[in-house]
Amino acid sequence: MTDNEFDDIINKKLQHYESDVPGDMWQRITGVKEKRRGGYIWYRYLVALLLLLLFFGMYKFNQNRNEKTVLDKIVHNNSGKKIK
Repeated sequence: MTDNEFDDIINKKLQHYESDVPGDMWQRITGVKEKRRGGYIWYRYLVALLLLLLFFGMYKFNQNRNEKTVLDKIVHNNSGKKIK
């Protein structure tokens, strides 16, 4: 007997076989889906908040750095007079 003959025999015997599905199967599937989804939304909000804080911190850091360089240029270009 070859593999193809064995496959054909099994295929013919199981061609019209249908397994029973429990009546509450759909409720179990949707219940698991809803439970999983709740935690995922909070992670999205947390990631968005962290990104906003990161970008705000970078903006403030660069803003302070630019102000210091402008003040240094003014101090050094003021014909030798230093401002305190």
